[in-house]
Amino acid sequence: MTKQERLDRLYRTLYTGCGSLHVSAYPTDEPVPFDRKEDADGYEIRPGDRWGRNGSCAWLKLAGFAPAEKEGLDRVLLFDAGGEACLFDAGGKPLKGFTNVQSEFTVALGKPAKRVWVLPQDLPEGEITFWADAGANDLFGCKPENGLFVQAEFAYCDPEKRNAYYDLEVLAYYADAVKSPEDEELFWKAADSWADDPAEAGRMSWERLKPDPEKTDGNTVFALGHAHIDLAWLWPVRETKRKAVRTLATVVSHMSRYPEYRFCVSQPQMLRWVREQQPDLYEEIRRLCREGRVEPVGGSWAEMDTNLPDGESLARQMIYGQRFWQEEFGLRPEMLWLPDTFGYSAQLPQLMKQAGMPHFLTTKLSWNSVNKFPYASFHWEGLDGTRVLAHIPPEGNYNSAARPDSVKKAESAPCSMLLFGIGDGGGGPGMEHLERLKREKDLAGMPRVRQAFARDLFRSLEAWEDKNEGRELPIWKGELYLEKHQGTYTTQSATKKNNRLCEKDLHQLEFLGACALRLAPGYRWESDRVRSIWERVLLHQFHDILPGSAIDRVYREADEAYAEIRFEIGELMIKALYALKTAPGTQPKNALLNSGPFENGTPCPETDMRIPPLAALPYCFTEYDETGPRSSRSELRAEKTDGGAVLENGIVRVRIAGDGTIGSLTLQGRSEDFLRGAGNRLLVYPDLCDGWEVPDAYENGALEQLLPENLSVGREGDAVFCMLQYRYRQSAVRQRIILRAGCARVECETHADWQEMHTLLRSETRSAVIPPYALCGVPFGELPRPTLHRDSWEAAKREVCFQGYADLSDGKRGLAVLSDCKYGLDVRDGRLSLALIRTPTFPAAHADRGHHTFTYALLPHTGGTENVRPEAFCMRNPAEIIECLPDLTEPFAEAAGLIVRTVKPAEDGNGIIVRLYNPENRSGQTELHTAKSLGFTECRRTNLLEEDEGECPIGSLFTFRPYEILTFRLR
Repeated sequence: MTKQERLDRLYRTLYTGCGSLHVSAYPTDEPVPFDRKEDADGYEIRPGDRWGRNGSCAWLKLAGFAPAEKEGLDRVLLFDAGGEACLFDAGGKPLKGFTNVQSEFTVALGKPAKRVWVLPQDLPEGEITFWADAGANDLFGCKPENGLFVQAEFAYCDPEKRNAYYDLEVLAYYADAVKSPEDEELFWKAADSWADDPAEAGRMSWERLKPDPEKTDGNTVFALGHAHIDLAWLWPVRETKRKAVRTLATVVSHMSRYPEYRFCVSQPQMLRWVREQQPDLYEEIRRLCREGRVEPVGGSWAEMDTNLPDGESLARQMIYGQRFWQEEFGLRPEMLWLPDTFGYSAQLPQLMKQAGMPHFLTTKLSWNSVNKFPYASFHWEGLDGTRVLAHIPPEGNYNSAARPDSVKKAESAPCSMLLFGIGDGGGGPGMEHLERLKREKDLAGMPRVRQAFARDLFRSLEAWEDKNEGRELPIWKGELYLEKHQGTYTTQSATKKNNRLCEKDLHQLEFLGACALRLAPGYRWESDRVRSIWERVLLHQFHDILPGSAIDRVYREADEAYAEIRFEIGELMIKALYALKTAPGTQPKNALLNSGPFENGTPCPETDMRIPPLAALPYCFTEYDETGPRSSRSELRAEKTDGGAVLENGIVRVRIAGDGTIGSLTLQGRSEDFLRGAGNRLLVYPDLCDGWEVPDAYENGALEQLLPENLSVGREGDAVFCMLQYRYRQSAVRQRIILRAGCARVECETHADWQEMHTLLRSETRSAVIPPYALCGVPFGELPRPTLHRDSWEAAKREVCFQGYADLSDGKRGLAVLSDCKYGLDVRDGRLSLALIRTPTFPAAHADRGHHTFTYALLPHTGGTENVRPEAFCMRNPAEIIECLPDLTEPFAEAAGLIVRTVKPAEDGNGIIVRLYNPENRSGQTELHTAKSLGFTECRRTNLLEEDEGECPIGSLFTFRPYEILTFRLR
């Protein structure tokens, strides 16, 4: 018999049953509130009866006779619904969360079941009724046992016997942790004495475990209760709302019994749901926060992905996250809390510092598949040189069992965090975590353990550095790349496209709102409604939604949510445009609206390419003349050749081979080819990975190339194209390779009906320019990605994430790939291999099977990446035609050398916010100019949260750092 088996046998002796409860089930497919708990037809159930199927719901009525109090004994309720449940009293107050025994979980992190509730001492003997809001789900998905009722009975427990059990249990794990034969022998001796005298078994164990009051050696472990709850994952959002209530009800219940217990809450989105569903429970959490027992952590709205959202989205995560904490709790967390996100953008340190968060915590880097991340505590330096203090708990997880072996892993760190509890519906910390920690404060040969907050850890690390001059913590520069989960750059492409369209629409809406506030008297900016829209977008940027690692239902509901969001944005845009149309100085002429930072000659795709290529100035309105200059049209040419085609526009010449690939790509008047092989090869790889991972294209040679069934050329308005039609098994792909007048982009407009499972479709181009690094767009900047992979750290980056563009350039010329909604790329050995569609079957059974529409482009260019950014932005954010010409025909705001990324009404309604960034590794001086028609007279610098940092007069010089993000308030 193993020690664990012996402990399990002893644990079963702790509770003596004294009366079962009668249970009735009122099942429903979806959750219903407490006041509708008996709407469904109810029926009595007994242990072993099924009340629901996986994912279904029910209210369970528990009726029985509360036992009388007995001196020296606790009265308890033993309850297992065969799923997750929250117990309510007869008045609808949540009492405690319960989780089922039959749950998918590694026992190495502790047992997830929570089936014991110690009854309050003031609960009278006699008839009693409870209600349980139950879900037929186990911790990680669906087991056949879900929905099978297990147990509901009252019992007595001897606290001394329970204490003796935990003494013995901790001794067992302690013996393993310190590898002590003497303690191993002591455990078995104490266990053998249990049958005769459990108290003696406890005393024998406690003699070894009792704290040494003179202990001064060992580092300090800060233990903090935690319940990492994915806002959606293997369950829909509606279930997360209930998981949050179950978890926080359990926290409140344990707080009443364990005065030393410290717990942290993150994600304002989750707390918003709790406030809406259970306002009294929400107030309890706020009270515990005021009392210094619950710590708000993480100043972002959700624990978001940081690779796929654009820079402004990351800023809004922090702006709306910190505003929530300030408004609701009267404080702001000092740390960004992203324990489970799939890699961390290099611009996060700068954004964090500007949002009042100098500290960062994660655990995910312990998941690296090639290289062990070398540090537990370190300074993380971002692109611009900003540093934040970062920590990775040495145990490498956020579900610590809080056993001695957990504590032992932290012995090499000066101080460290231990996050204990079971998340994702496991209800956070249980009785066992808290009992263990009581016994682990000062064990010999182990670090000291204190229940404390995360902020206490970071302050201790800072104090350690101050005390140990010359022993500063190490520095990590650049992004924190996760060597796993690269498939999440591609999976669930519809969600990724919808997110980007919402980002684009919100960007344009806020620009129009800022214009209307300055030009249209009486216009009202609906700030609360816009904030609500942003918060819904930020929710869907959660790290298991946007990356594509959730179940099918999550994405069906996300599609519906995005449609509603875009409809609401459209309504607000119409109001802003109407205000501008009727504003003083507006002319009744058609205009091109350009809400971007670069001159934009690309009209919106809905016009079907029939608009002449007029130049629209940045951040303003340019008169649109349909009869304007069209000189470049005469240079357009498209003709079929033997088996292929040639496209020209006076700037670029494209030769398309008979197999559909681009055979050569040259700039007009220059002989050198930008390709060293085929361009835009459409390749299908077998992909047996799940939604997180992606197969290595180099290692897997079993691939197929799509070959066109039909090839034709045509001309439409100010563009020429080659149409290619492909069929692959049950799927069809139609692609137009387009050259526009006056534009160097070779656009690949793609429509796919993809029905294959376990496949990965890529577009691969081999560049003739092979620098050591590809410059890739990232939020508020760009990042070099290795192409040569000279060490294991570079080799692990076989698939990288980019936003908008990735450029292979030697400074004299280069080839870039641009994309409107694709993010995964392999740049090894000068390849631009773009991931287009992948169809895993877990966790979503139907990921990416269906219709897709997207555009990517190849851009040959002279010079460096500075010639790529404008093309990438304009392709992703085309100019649009509107039916009026407002009195803003020069840029709203501009600053030479910087990119104006955002123009928006201020969050507090006081002026206009302009956010800029430096995309390059250079410093300089510049000045901010604004349009005269807007009448601005004051300009002030602010931080990310729009708090004042001093005056910066319009037109005056200011300095900027490499990759710096700057925010100004104009009035």
